[in-house]
Amino acid sequence: MSRAGLCCSELASQPTSLTHWIDFSTHYMESLYGLTSTLNVLTFADNMGNATNIKVNGNVKYTTNVQNGLGAVYMNAEQTGLEFTSSKLGSNPEVVVVYRIVSKTVSGLLLSSRLNGYHFGTYKTKDGYVGCSATNGRLIVEQEASYDEWHVANLYFGNNDAFLIVDGDESKKNTFGIAGRYGTSSLTNVLIGFYPSTDHYVNAYVGEVMYFNSKLSDSDRSMVTSYLMSKWDISSSENTTCTESSIGESVSVISELQSLKPPKCMRPGGTGLFFDGTSWICECVQNATHVYHGTSCENTCTQNSTHFWNTTALSCQEKMTATGKLWSTI
Repeated sequence: MSRAGLCCSELASQPTSLTHWIDFSTHYMESLYGLTSTLNVLTFADNMGNATNIKVNGNVKYTTNVQNGLGAVYMNAEQTGLEFTSSKLGSNPEVVVVYRIVSKTVSGLLLSSRLNGYHFGTYKTKDGYVGCSATNGRLIVEQEASYDEWHVANLYFGNNDAFLIVDGDESKKNTFGIAGRYGTSSLTNVLIGFYPSTDHYVNAYVGEVMYFNSKLSDSDRSMVTSYLMSKWDISSSENTTCTESSIGESVSVISELQSLKPPKCMRPGGTGLFFDGTSWICECVQNATHVYHGTSCENTCTQNSTHFWNTTALSCQEKMTATGKLWSTI
């Protein structure tokens, strides 16, 4: 299958409840860490612009071409993983994660909260299984999901109607509830890949995580799951297909997220990029030593300086001397 997959490679629309979208396969991650097969991750982005206090703990590795031509992050050590703060998820979020467990860790938590709750991973599960655990350490629910393969896990953390679905297979849906089982009352301090306690880490890849602040409709859940499974080339025991009603007026994710992909912006000392909550901006501002000229930061060329911006050559060029030659004009 191609990198983009087939019909389900396009997300028909973004559910209004989509609050955080952490995608490690984006151009942004590739531009920062895709120069070699593995590099330590220093930062990551929320495509929705809602995450705050973004932090990388330990040596989280970015790995290129890890699944269907896409990059992902890899974690396998204590106190190693990603985190951010959310003020928008509330008490009953739904989370969809693309992952692959490489091998079982006894107290492994792939998703969690620093305030102890919203757990998902291999904590106390059987080998070859994933599940959800409570703050007191008891396993709430588990489901078989081969460690040899990539999966899409869908978790709704409802008080009494929570569930775990792996690879869109409703026939194996596991139901449970979180009421009275977590030390925290809402998902605010979000963790990916670990929990800050001895042995609470995973040996796993994570490709993408989508956080919704409420329970998805059946149609939206099917749409999101189909999109992720096609994008990451993940098979299902069910016949997951794209229908006219599920696709609708599809918009390419590439086009839809164009404003979220950073431009090339190289300058002395770093990439010079920052995210303003809506789009990526080159950190070359007026009156600075560099300006942004569409694709890169260039030396500032101002009137009466020794340089001018050549609109034909698209470069900053030195003016000719006044001895026997005319000054070039801007």
